[in-house]
Amino acid sequence: MASALGLGDSEVEVLLLGSSLPETDEIALHLDSLEIDEVPVLATFEDPRVQTVTWQEIIARLEGYDHVITF
Repeated sequence: MASALGLGDSEVEVLLLGSSLPETDEIALHLDSLEIDEVPVLATFEDPRVQTVTWQEIIARLEGYDHVITF
């Protein structure tokens, strides 16, 4: 969904909230797709496949968003 939204004029970021990201082929496919579409993937945990941010940075970003879609 993030890739599709990013194709339009919308600026899209993906925020991963949790403690880790599984290493599966499906996750790798999604991350590759987001990277190709230049959609930032941010997480509150450390993982070499995403950009690590603090909870304070997440809160600041959420305050500036027009829309938030959760899954």
